[in-house]
Amino acid sequence: MAASYVGTMLMPALFGLLAQKLGSGTLPYFILIMYFVMITATVALVRNLQKRGKYNS
Repeated sequence: MAASYVGTMLMPALFGLLAQKLGSGTLPYFILIMYFVMITATVALVRNLQKRGKYNS
């Protein structure tokens, strides 16, 4: 739960810095990259839990 609050706090600031350098047209790419980071982290978590035998699909 705490990670969602950190993400909510940091993502607008991170995009603001990116938009200052590259322009606000980078928003779709930023969202796409964050989506792939989220999917990759979820897959890594599931694999880790499966390896430990703590994940029931």
